[in-house]
Amino acid sequence: MNQSIYQNNRQELRQLMDKINCVDIKHLSELSGVSQWQLYRLQSGLIPRLPLETLARLAATLEIPFQDFLTKFSDYTGNIGNFQEEFLSLEAAENLRAELRTAQENVTNLSWQYQQEKNSLEQKIQESQAVIDELRRIKQEQENKLQSIESHENEAIKNLEYQLNQLNTRLDLANSLLRERQSAYHNLQEAYARQREELTREFQSASIETLESWLLQWPTAVAVARKNPQLSAVKLLALVKPVIDLLERWGIEQIHQVGEEVVYDPQIHQLMEGDADNISTVVVRYVGYRQSEKLLYRAKVSQVKSPLSESAERSESITAG
Repeated sequence: MNQSIYQNNRQELRQLMDKINCVDIKHLSELSGVSQWQLYRLQSGLIPRLPLETLARLAATLEIPFQDFLTKFSDYTGNIGNFQEEFLSLEAAENLRAELRTAQENVTNLSWQYQQEKNSLEQKIQESQAVIDELRRIKQEQENKLQSIESHENEAIKNLEYQLNQLNTRLDLANSLLRERQSAYHNLQEAYARQREELTREFQSASIETLESWLLQWPTAVAVARKNPQLSAVKLLALVKPVIDLLERWGIEQIHQVGEEVVYDPQIHQLMEGDADNISTVVVRYVGYRQSEKLLYRAKVSQVKSPLSESAERSESITAG
């Protein structure tokens, strides 16, 4: 190995590496994808034995035109044209074989990629077809459901219309019955009012007929009594008999007689004074009345006083006087 060529090539490579901020040979190998062994061969002046692709990578990595790269790292004592002819003569066969291998690999890769893409495309077509079939099935099911729903809706509408007609018929009948009953109720009210008026008139007529003698004679008796104060009141009792007869006709019964002494009964008696405790006998001051089982007025009564209590009361009154 020519030491001067190695030094020159190493210096040229170092300058190009500095321009791209490349630290060392290892770093350049990582950047370019060219092995460190090939880079040492480049520095040793063995550029004609390096693959053309490797030289092209290095030129591109070092950011230098390919022609200038060959000029820098070729034999400076020779002619660049001779170098190129020698380079081509040495590498032509190898390059052709490499290009052939590359082409075969590319064809193989392309064939494999084509087959993969074909298989993938066929699978996607099958999946798409399955999706389409499923969508068609779903569409058909939806159409069938829609038809079924529409059929049921039509049937439901018909049923509702029928029920509505039935309800309208019943409503008309109910309105007719209501009008009839309202008319009957109105007629009944009118009949009741007429009957009530008739009963009232009959009652008044019967009452007047019963009280006729009293109505005709009582005012005369009152006038006579006023002119003759000495007239006995017993003579007027006969004039009150029509009223008593009317009360009997109505079923109104008198409770006790005035002045009558009876056993005290709080149900029909009203004590006018004193405490109801320890009372056994009372005297009637005002009579009461009842009609059948209905109590109209309770009889007003007073406690019957014993002779001892009356004597004590007189003594107290004399002492107080």
